[in-house]
Amino acid sequence: MGVSFLRVWMVISLCYVANLAAAPLIPVTVYIESKYALDSYVNGKSAGESLAIATSVPVLNNAQLDISYVYSSKKKTLAILDSGANACVVNKLRTAQRIERYLFSNPISLYYSQRLYYSDPSLKNHRMLFNTDGEVDLIKLFELFPNKTLMLKANTSYGDKLDRVLSQVANKNKRFLSENMPQLKLFEMLAHQRSDFIISYPLVKAKTAKDAAITYGSLIANTNQYALGRIMCSNTPVMVTVIAELNKFHQADHAQFELDYRREFK
Repeated sequence: MGVSFLRVWMVISLCYVANLAAAPLIPVTVYIESKYALDSYVNGKSAGESLAIATSVPVLNNAQLDISYVYSSKKKTLAILDSGANACVVNKLRTAQRIERYLFSNPISLYYSQRLYYSDPSLKNHRMLFNTDGEVDLIKLFELFPNKTLMLKANTSYGDKLDRVLSQVANKNKRFLSENMPQLKLFEMLAHQRSDFIISYPLVKAKTAKDAAITYGSLIANTNQYALGRIMCSNTPVMVTVIAELNKFHQADHAQFELDYRREFK
Protein backbone atom coordinates (compact mmCIF):
# COMPACT_ATOMS: atom_id res chain seq x y z
CA MET A 1 0.00 0.00 0.00
CA GLY A 2 2.72 2.42 1.02
CA VAL A 3 4.83 1.54 -2.02
CA SER A 4 1.87 1.95 -4.40
CA PHE A 5 0.99 5.32 -2.89
CA LEU A 6 4.61 6.44 -3.24
CA ARG A 7 4.67 5.39 -6.91
CA VAL A 8 1.44 7.25 -7.64
CA TRP A 9 2.74 10.35 -5.85
CA MET A 10 5.99 10.21 -7.85
CA VAL A 11 4.12 9.88 -11.15
CA ILE A 12 1.86 12.83 -10.29
CA SER A 13 4.87 14.92 -9.24
CA LEU A 14 6.79 14.11 -12.42
CA CYS A 15 3.78 15.00 -14.56
CA TYR A 16 3.40 18.28 -12.70
CA VAL A 17 7.07 19.17 -13.22
CA ALA A 18 6.85 18.17 -16.88
CA ASN A 19 3.83 20.40 -17.36
CA LEU A 20 5.68 23.28 -15.73
CA ALA A 21 8.67 22.76 -18.01
CA ALA A 22 6.45 22.55 -21.08
CA ALA A 23 4.41 25.65 -20.21
CA PRO A 24 4.71 28.02 -23.18
CA LEU A 25 6.33 31.38 -22.62
CA ILE A 26 4.21 34.46 -23.20
CA PRO A 27 5.05 35.92 -26.63
CA VAL A 28 5.89 39.63 -26.50
CA THR A 29 7.01 41.97 -29.24
CA VAL A 30 9.33 44.74 -28.10
CA TYR A 31 9.30 47.64 -30.51
CA ILE A 32 12.56 49.54 -30.98
CA GLU A 33 12.25 53.09 -32.25
CA SER A 34 15.83 53.29 -33.49
CA LYS A 35 17.24 51.29 -36.40
CA TYR A 36 20.69 51.84 -34.93
CA ALA A 37 19.70 50.14 -31.67
CA LEU A 38 17.73 47.24 -33.14
CA ASP A 39 20.77 45.02 -33.75
CA SER A 40 21.88 45.40 -30.13
CA TYR A 41 18.56 44.07 -28.87
CA VAL A 42 18.31 41.26 -31.42
CA ASN A 43 21.82 40.05 -30.55
CA GLY A 44 21.52 40.73 -26.83
CA LYS A 45 24.50 43.08 -26.74
CA SER A 46 24.39 45.80 -24.12
CA ALA A 47 27.89 47.24 -23.85
CA GLY A 48 28.85 50.66 -25.05
CA GLU A 49 25.94 51.75 -27.25
CA SER A 50 23.80 53.79 -24.87
CA LEU A 51 22.52 53.82 -21.32
CA ALA A 52 19.04 52.78 -22.49
CA ILE A 53 20.43 49.71 -24.24
CA ALA A 54 22.90 48.86 -21.47
CA THR A 55 20.18 48.83 -18.82
CA SER A 56 17.24 47.31 -20.72
CA VAL A 57 18.97 44.45 -22.55
CA PRO A 58 19.88 42.54 -19.34
CA VAL A 59 16.30 42.91 -18.07
CA LEU A 60 14.84 41.59 -21.32
CA ASN A 61 17.44 38.83 -21.69
CA ASN A 62 16.70 37.45 -18.23
CA ALA A 63 12.90 37.55 -18.51
CA GLN A 64 11.14 34.22 -18.99
CA LEU A 65 9.28 35.50 -22.03
CA ASP A 66 9.25 34.72 -25.75
CA ILE A 67 10.53 38.11 -26.94
CA SER A 68 10.92 39.28 -30.51
CA TYR A 69 12.26 42.69 -31.56
CA VAL A 70 10.87 44.85 -34.34
CA TYR A 71 11.79 48.33 -35.53
CA SER A 72 8.85 50.72 -35.64
CA SER A 73 8.12 54.43 -35.69
CA LYS A 74 6.92 56.02 -32.46
CA LYS A 75 3.44 56.70 -33.87
CA LYS A 76 2.98 53.12 -35.10
CA THR A 77 4.30 51.68 -31.83
CA LEU A 78 1.75 53.60 -29.78
CA ALA A 79 -1.04 52.46 -32.10
CA ILE A 80 0.03 48.84 -31.58
CA LEU A 81 0.12 49.27 -27.80
CA ASP A 82 -3.33 50.87 -27.92
CA SER A 83 -4.66 47.87 -29.85
CA GLY A 84 -4.05 45.58 -26.86
CA ALA A 85 -1.36 43.46 -28.52
CA ASN A 86 1.35 41.81 -26.43
CA ALA A 87 3.72 44.70 -27.02
CA CYS A 88 6.25 46.86 -25.20
CA VAL A 89 8.68 49.68 -25.93
CA VAL A 90 11.85 50.50 -24.01
CA ASN A 91 13.14 53.61 -22.27
CA LYS A 92 9.98 55.61 -21.71
CA LEU A 93 9.14 58.21 -19.09
CA ARG A 94 6.11 57.44 -16.93
CA THR A 95 3.83 60.47 -17.19
CA ALA A 96 0.36 61.22 -15.83
CA GLN A 97 -1.12 60.92 -19.31
CA ARG A 98 0.63 57.66 -20.14
CA ILE A 99 -0.23 55.79 -16.95
CA GLU A 100 -3.91 56.06 -17.88
CA ARG A 101 -3.24 54.01 -21.03
CA TYR A 102 -0.16 51.86 -20.48
CA LEU A 103 1.67 49.67 -17.96
CA PHE A 104 5.20 50.44 -16.78
CA SER A 105 8.04 48.38 -15.37
CA ASN A 106 10.05 49.46 -12.38
CA PRO A 107 12.77 52.00 -13.30
CA ILE A 108 15.64 50.44 -15.22
CA SER A 109 17.77 53.53 -15.80
CA LEU A 110 18.43 56.88 -14.15
CA TYR A 111 20.11 59.65 -16.08
CA TYR A 112 20.42 63.42 -16.25
CA SER A 113 17.21 64.97 -17.56
CA GLN A 114 16.83 67.21 -20.60
CA ARG A 115 18.71 70.47 -20.94
CA LEU A 116 18.14 73.51 -23.11
CA TYR A 117 20.92 73.69 -25.72
CA TYR A 118 21.94 76.72 -27.78
CA SER A 119 24.92 77.85 -29.85
CA ASP A 120 24.95 81.58 -29.05
CA PRO A 121 27.67 82.03 -26.39
CA SER A 122 26.28 85.40 -25.27
CA LEU A 123 23.19 83.72 -23.81
CA LYS A 124 25.09 81.77 -21.16
CA ASN A 125 26.08 85.04 -19.50
CA HIS A 126 22.69 86.70 -19.81
CA ARG A 127 21.77 87.08 -16.12
CA MET A 128 18.08 87.83 -16.69
CA LEU A 129 17.57 84.36 -18.19
CA PHE A 130 18.63 82.39 -15.13
CA ASN A 131 17.32 81.98 -11.60
CA THR A 132 19.51 81.75 -8.49
CA ASP A 133 20.08 78.02 -9.15
CA GLY A 134 21.46 78.70 -12.61
CA GLU A 135 18.33 77.37 -14.35
CA VAL A 136 16.91 79.04 -17.44
CA ASP A 137 13.27 80.17 -17.32
CA LEU A 138 11.74 79.29 -20.71
CA ILE A 139 8.86 81.72 -20.32
CA LYS A 140 11.20 84.61 -19.57
CA LEU A 141 13.53 83.47 -22.36
CA PHE A 142 10.94 84.03 -25.07
CA GLU A 143 9.69 87.22 -23.49
CA LEU A 144 13.22 88.60 -23.89
CA PHE A 145 13.74 87.00 -27.32
CA PRO A 146 10.28 86.78 -28.95
CA ASN A 147 11.66 86.02 -32.42
CA LYS A 148 13.77 83.00 -31.45
CA THR A 149 12.56 79.42 -31.95
CA LEU A 150 12.76 76.19 -29.98
CA MET A 151 12.96 72.99 -32.02
CA LEU A 152 10.95 70.09 -30.60
CA LYS A 153 9.97 66.59 -31.72
CA ALA A 154 6.29 66.20 -32.55
CA ASN A 155 4.07 63.88 -30.48
CA THR A 156 6.79 63.59 -27.84
CA SER A 157 6.46 63.84 -24.09
CA TYR A 158 9.35 65.45 -22.25
CA GLY A 159 7.98 64.46 -18.84
CA ASP A 160 5.10 65.92 -16.84
CA LYS A 161 6.89 68.98 -15.51
CA LEU A 162 8.64 69.98 -18.72
CA ASP A 163 5.48 69.33 -20.75
CA ARG A 164 3.67 71.84 -18.53
CA VAL A 165 6.41 74.43 -19.02
CA LEU A 166 6.43 73.91 -22.81
CA SER A 167 2.66 74.33 -22.96
CA GLN A 168 3.17 77.92 -21.76
CA VAL A 169 5.57 78.74 -24.59
CA ALA A 170 3.81 80.47 -27.50
CA ASN A 171 3.33 78.35 -30.61
CA LYS A 172 5.17 80.94 -32.73
CA ASN A 173 8.32 80.12 -30.73
CA LYS A 174 8.03 76.36 -31.25
CA ARG A 175 9.01 74.44 -34.36
CA PHE A 176 8.07 70.76 -34.58
CA LEU A 177 10.05 68.12 -36.41
CA SER A 178 9.31 64.45 -37.09
CA GLU A 179 8.93 62.38 -33.95
CA ASN A 180 11.42 59.93 -35.47
CA MET A 181 14.15 62.53 -35.89
CA PRO A 182 17.34 61.18 -34.23
CA GLN A 183 18.51 63.24 -31.27
CA LEU A 184 21.97 63.66 -32.79
CA LYS A 185 20.37 65.28 -35.84
CA LEU A 186 18.92 67.97 -33.60
CA PHE A 187 22.41 68.99 -32.53
CA GLU A 188 23.57 69.07 -36.14
CA MET A 189 20.68 71.36 -37.05
CA LEU A 190 21.44 73.58 -34.07
CA ALA A 191 25.10 73.82 -35.09
CA HIS A 192 24.06 74.88 -38.59
CA GLN A 193 21.77 77.56 -37.11
CA ARG A 194 18.54 75.99 -38.31
CA SER A 195 17.10 76.67 -34.88
CA ASP A 196 18.00 78.80 -31.87
CA PHE A 197 17.29 76.18 -29.18
CA ILE A 198 16.75 72.45 -28.79
CA ILE A 199 15.95 70.23 -25.82
CA SER A 200 17.92 67.04 -25.41
CA TYR A 201 19.85 64.87 -22.96
CA PRO A 202 23.48 65.36 -21.85
CA LEU A 203 24.15 61.74 -22.81
CA VAL A 204 23.23 62.59 -26.40
CA LYS A 205 25.27 65.78 -26.34
CA ALA A 206 28.34 63.76 -25.34
CA LYS A 207 28.08 61.81 -28.61
CA THR A 208 27.72 64.76 -30.96
CA ALA A 209 30.03 65.21 -33.93
CA LYS A 210 32.77 67.84 -33.79
CA ASP A 211 30.84 70.34 -35.93
CA ALA A 212 27.89 70.09 -33.53
CA ALA A 213 29.94 70.23 -30.34
CA ILE A 214 30.05 74.01 -29.90
CA THR A 215 26.79 74.24 -27.99
CA TYR A 216 25.89 75.25 -24.46
CA GLY A 217 23.48 73.50 -22.15
CA SER A 218 21.47 74.86 -19.25
CA LEU A 219 19.14 73.33 -16.68
CA ILE A 220 15.51 74.25 -17.20
CA ALA A 221 13.59 75.82 -14.32
CA ASN A 222 10.61 73.98 -12.79
CA THR A 223 11.62 70.58 -14.16
CA ASN A 224 13.26 67.44 -12.76
CA GLN A 225 17.05 67.22 -12.87
CA TYR A 226 16.93 63.44 -13.35
CA ALA A 227 14.81 61.10 -15.47
CA LEU A 228 13.80 57.48 -14.93
CA GLY A 229 13.60 55.22 -17.96
CA ARG A 230 11.13 52.31 -17.91
CA ILE A 231 9.72 49.64 -20.20
CA MET A 232 6.21 50.64 -21.30
CA CYS A 233 3.68 47.99 -22.33
CA SER A 234 0.09 47.68 -23.48
CA ASN A 235 -2.49 47.63 -20.71
CA THR A 236 -4.03 44.15 -20.70
CA PRO A 237 -4.32 41.34 -18.11
CA VAL A 238 -1.65 39.33 -19.96
CA MET A 239 0.77 42.23 -19.87
CA VAL A 240 0.32 42.60 -16.12
CA THR A 241 2.02 39.20 -15.91
CA VAL A 242 4.69 40.36 -18.35
CA ILE A 243 5.44 43.45 -16.26
CA ALA A 244 5.75 41.29 -13.14
CA GLU A 245 8.26 39.09 -14.98
CA LEU A 246 10.29 42.10 -16.15
CA ASN A 247 10.33 43.51 -12.63
CA LYS A 248 11.97 40.36 -11.22
CA PHE A 249 15.37 41.50 -12.47
CA HIS A 250 15.56 44.47 -10.08
CA GLN A 251 12.97 43.39 -7.53
CA ALA A 252 15.39 43.02 -4.63
CA ASP A 253 16.69 46.59 -4.68
CA HIS A 254 13.70 48.41 -6.23
CA ALA A 255 12.07 49.49 -2.97
CA GLN A 256 15.27 51.06 -1.65
CA PHE A 257 15.95 52.67 -5.02
CA GLU A 258 12.51 54.33 -5.07
CA LEU A 259 12.98 55.55 -1.51
CA ASP A 260 16.41 57.04 -2.25
CA TYR A 261 15.22 58.65 -5.49
CA ARG A 262 12.22 60.34 -3.88
CA ARG A 263 14.33 61.54 -0.97
CA GLU A 264 17.05 63.05 -3.17
CA PHE A 265 15.35 64.21 -6.36
CA LYS A 266 11.64 64.88 -5.77
